[in-house]
Amino acid sequence: MTRKPQSPRETFAAALERRPIVGQVPTFELVFFLTMEAFGRVHPQHRDYAQWDQMRAEERDLHRDDIADLLVRTADRFGHAPIVLHANPTRVEEVMHVADRVRRATGDRYFLLTNMDPTFSIPSGDEMPEFC
Repeated sequence: MTRKPQSPRETFAAALERRPIVGQVPTFELVFFLTMEAFGRVHPQHRDYAQWDQMRAEERDLHRDDIADLLVRTADRFGHAPIVLHANPTRVEEVMHVADRVRRATGDRYFLLTNMDPTFSIPSGDEMPEFC
């Protein structure tokens, strides 16, 4: 009996749960910064949205759509199983807006991740006693 091919989302979930994988081993990059070289567009984390709150809602939606499209294109082109969401600004509500747009474009094809780093930065000498 042959098993049906798994979607990138299913493959990634199976790998996380240490279950058998059908097809390619899931791959992804935490951040793919070479979007200018690959797609002629600046990566969302390299964009400056200091005046984000001054934009009209329609303008913000255009930026959200562009970010979601770039993330999906990256996953499609390089065979990534999850899509790591890089919203800018990095507020939770913006990440959710981008996630919704990626889902609308791809359904449940991809596993969606966000980058959470629990690593503490190394404190300066002045901050070391309080940190300890």
